[in-house]
Amino acid sequence: MISGLEIAILAIIAWIAILTASAGRIGKTKNFQVYGPFLMFKAVKNRGVLDRVSRVNASKIFSKISVVIVLAFLIGGIVLLLYESYLATQIKEVVSPPLSEYLVLPGINKDIPLLYGTVALVFSVVIHELMHGITARKHGLPVSSVGALFFIIPIGAFVEPEQEAMMAADPVVRRRIFAAGPSINIIIALICFLILVFLLMPSVHAYQPGMYVQDVSSNSPASYVISPGSELVSFGQYNGNEILNEIQNSTISPGTPTQAEIMNGGALRNITLPAGLVVSGTLAKYPAYSAINPGGIIAYINSTPIFNQTSLTNALDLIPPGTAIHITMLYANSSSTTVTQVEVNLTTASKYDYYAQYAPGLNSPSFKSESFLGVTTSYLGVDGYSMDFMKSTVFGADAIYGGTAGFFTTLSLPFQGLSPVPSGLAALFAAPFYAPLFWFTTNMFFWVFWLSFLLGLTNALPILITDGGQFLKDTLYIFGTRRKIKLLSNEKTAGLISNYVGLFVIFLIFWELLIPRII
Repeated sequence: MISGLEIAILAIIAWIAILTASAGRIGKTKNFQVYGPFLMFKAVKNRGVLDRVSRVNASKIFSKISVVIVLAFLIGGIVLLLYESYLATQIKEVVSPPLSEYLVLPGINKDIPLLYGTVALVFSVVIHELMHGITARKHGLPVSSVGALFFIIPIGAFVEPEQEAMMAADPVVRRRIFAAGPSINIIIALICFLILVFLLMPSVHAYQPGMYVQDVSSNSPASYVISPGSELVSFGQYNGNEILNEIQNSTISPGTPTQAEIMNGGALRNITLPAGLVVSGTLAKYPAYSAINPGGIIAYINSTPIFNQTSLTNALDLIPPGTAIHITMLYANSSSTTVTQVEVNLTTASKYDYYAQYAPGLNSPSFKSESFLGVTTSYLGVDGYSMDFMKSTVFGADAIYGGTAGFFTTLSLPFQGLSPVPSGLAALFAAPFYAPLFWFTTNMFFWVFWLSFLLGLTNALPILITDGGQFLKDTLYIFGTRRKIKLLSNEKTAGLISNYVGLFVIFLIFWELLIPRII
């Protein structure tokens, strides 16, 4: 069966082939033009809306503010690229993002939904181009045409100020025109973000406080009765937010059958799970890899019971590397109530050697006397977060309360499978009005925020094909003229410097893409 990606690739190839074959005929028409892989529809009439909006006094104030916004994002974008280029040297190829995730195109990038992504992208591009035209008219520059841009489907609009008039304009005015597009995207992104966090988020609440199950380890006891996207409402005598504390600090004997409540699709049901710390995975070339099958509960190391992750770490820290140890593992059958005991003997490795290879910045001399097995673990075999945390995350509040890391968490929600909000997660919350409409509205605001922000940031970068390239050239020239810096007072020299900065930005982008796959 042909996948969605393969269909998209075939459609793109067919589109480009048709445009290439028809370019001559299309070029002879009055309103259509081929521009690379895009089909442009131009109209010289119906430009009155630009004049009407440009008469608003606030539009000139906006054009001045936009310069400050784009300058801040231009500098911030370059700093971010420098930081990401450094991080790229620290990432192994096996965990670097696939190249397809760098294509911010609905239907091509699997993490960008076709409906939400297309609507948000078209809206963001249209507003971007219209603001260029409105600012140009506000400053008295003529607009030669307006139109639509097609790439199989309509993907946006464009406004073309007359080129000669633009290049002859005062650089101060020209800079405002180029800044208008990215800045309106950034302002719209901010508005959508504030609506998400301060209007939509407070209007919902979880039906039951508990732990949202993000992942379940395969072959673990929980894998037979719990699915990702459900909620662990209670475990033993603990419920609500207390569950997370219990999971981290459990004192229940490993393997003890324990009552629990699960909420899935709005239905609450009772289950029984054996308590204990489950091995989620093992690391190649380390002791546990060939000795322990994932999915089992670590019951004892020698005679020490393992209640939770802390007790596992404490037990291994007291054992010198290279020591032969005995581990008791418990494996559940499909009923998840009966466990089989398996005895394992192995020789421990060095915790110091592990950190020296995989996380040297976190290594410590004290690790030389501590053992390492090479296992990843999770209590019960489930990983998740509190419902309060999930609520703030999917509505973007992490960007406010979580600092820089929280902001990047919000931007990464599509790649975590959390935007659009999964239906299973949405069903765990009570919406203020008709749930499908509420979550559609929430998702739509998020995607307008997400794509508008990225479009604004990308166009603020000083690359030759973006608004930021001409913006930086004019900024350097204006600065040189006002400060009487001879080198920058020449437009040609300012343009040359801007081009070199743009090439450096492109280098940083390719560095980030390629270096993790080379080192």
